[in-house]
Amino acid sequence: MAFSELTLALIQFILLESFFIERTACRFSVVAGVEGAPVTVTIDLPMSDAVNTVSLITIMLEDHNTRKKEDVFYIFVKELTFKRQLRFLALDIVRSLRTFELRFTNTTPDLAGTFGCYQGTGESHRVADCGQLLIVLRKPMKPMVEALKKPALSKTLELICHTQSASLPHDHNLGPLVRWHRPAIHDEWQVGRIRTSKDGHLLLDHLSQDDFDLGFACSFSDNATVPAPQSDPSDPYYIVIAEADEGSAPGGSGKPFYSHVYITSHVLDASVVKAALGDELKYKCNVKCTPACEASWSFLSKTHAHKNYQPVKDLTFPDELMLKVKKEDEGTYRCTASNPEGRAYATFHLNIHP
Repeated sequence: MAFSELTLALIQFILLESFFIERTACRFSVVAGVEGAPVTVTIDLPMSDAVNTVSLITIMLEDHNTRKKEDVFYIFVKELTFKRQLRFLALDIVRSLRTFELRFTNTTPDLAGTFGCYQGTGESHRVADCGQLLIVLRKPMKPMVEALKKPALSKTLELICHTQSASLPHDHNLGPLVRWHRPAIHDEWQVGRIRTSKDGHLLLDHLSQDDFDLGFACSFSDNATVPAPQSDPSDPYYIVIAEADEGSAPGGSGKPFYSHVYITSHVLDASVVKAALGDELKYKCNVKCTPACEASWSFLSKTHAHKNYQPVKDLTFPDELMLKVKKEDEGTYRCTASNPEGRAYATFHLNIHP
């Protein structure tokens, strides 16, 4: 099923300029850079006794995972000159008064961590309020959508996007910027029922049988002040509504219900069927209702060539779907049980692979 992007949630908005990592009574400002892109780390040398009473300040990069430190460059306090460490000989360093800019042309994972200031050439005496944390923004892991509760008719469906950042260091504290994706929805009433919670969860109010063919996916990026890499979309979550007790329609009415319609062979409602070009598929739409129901097949193309479901043509029997798979067959198939009281559906999604 093709998904059109709908940004529904921007969660945990964090301004990096006001975000600080506190460690051993030191505070560090934060800068973020995308892996492979240029980034500038800024070191402001404070006017403090911790700096002015020593002749040398060493700028060290601390790896947050291993806690190992390595020298980057040395500042001679009296002259405000500097000398690069061997690995950083090619690093462009620009000084303006007591500010030193480290201009990296290529942001790599090994640069993630805290650029801290230390007295002399040792690690034991860190200078307070001097340094900067560099976050290396990387493409996140693929997220996953999950329903917090089992979907039920007339209730609110709540979906959560489980995220996992790949940016470094791992304790960067950036929240996810979640985007929800859904199929093109042409029913204004359905669109009006979609909203998000303050936590960025997707909410679909007043769940109905017409929602059986809806699927939702999410993607996300780390919430930084620079554009961060976007994850791949999650696998879609397709709505399957719980059956009524003993398979009967609510209230004992004659309106078809979810349990009155099912697909064989071995296709669970709202499942995904994977097939190759040329495969032969055969499915039967089984219905059992009182009053009696008619069975029919309809189709929504993955390309959304039509805005709504279209009847499947050229069927020998209206309840039997037979396909010799072609590329244009990819999409969502809906088995409908209908009688004068209403309709109920079962669906499956056909994905074609080479």
